[in-house]
Amino acid sequence: MKVTWFGCNVKPKEKPTPEVVWKKDGSTISYADSRYFLDGTALTLISVEFQDMGKFSCVAINDVQVMESSANLLVIGPPHIRTAPSNKTKLSGETVDFECDVIGSSNPTVSWKKDGVEVQPDDRHIMEDGDLKITSLKPEDAGQYTCIAKNDQGSSQASASLDVNDSVIFGVEKHIGGSVKFILPFILVLLIIGVVVYLVRRKRNSPGKAKYDLFGVRKSSMGTSFTPIYKVKPPNANSEDGGKLDLKKEQDSMLEGILSNDAVDDHEKLVVDGQL
Repeated sequence: MKVTWFGCNVKPKEKPTPEVVWKKDGSTISYADSRYFLDGTALTLISVEFQDMGKFSCVAINDVQVMESSANLLVIGPPHIRTAPSNKTKLSGETVDFECDVIGSSNPTVSWKKDGVEVQPDDRHIMEDGDLKITSLKPEDAGQYTCIAKNDQGSSQASASLDVNDSVIFGVEKHIGGSVKFILPFILVLLIIGVVVYLVRRKRNSPGKAKYDLFGVRKSSMGTSFTPIYKVKPPNANSEDGGKLDLKKEQDSMLEGILSNDAVDDHEKLVVDGQL
């Protein structure tokens, strides 16, 4: 178990006795972390890890003045990847950023590999402070990316995968040379029109009793008998049809067609009865 100790011997010129506060990289240390132990003004840190590297400061405060003394903690060993890259899914043409935050002694270096082959910096592959950025993504950029940190004590690495989707939208834009946001609404309108036309035609062609417009009626009579002749034209037809009209007598009923007053009794009316 690795242990480090920081002493702090502060002697202010004036009283009262100062309060001592320890900070790491500017932030006050919380003793809720059981690895920190305060003995008087001295600070002990047990189970030292790479994340513990940084600047430790002893701050003495009283009503008169504030005094501070600092020391840097450097952990010797292979570099530590504090923030590893994470898996990404992107679309063609987008940009991806892989983060690789490394700490360690002896100025560790960071390099990247894709599927085991080292990534070379160029216009699309940009490396800065250990991170990797790839612009204008292509489907062939998909694969496993590995961050490798090295120093004279050893090396550490962490990997993440990249998926690049060559979407249908990008394919349409690429082949027609226009923006798909103007095309999709047009296609949607065409689909709606097609559905409406289909439903109208289906309703017109559905089986059921036909309704006709009675637009011409004539009769031939001999005495009290007559043979009514009709011509009808269905509303959805392009031509008329004709033939004998089947009639029945109804007492005081609503009329759909009256042939003539002399064809029937004054209190009887003729109603079209039947269909083509």
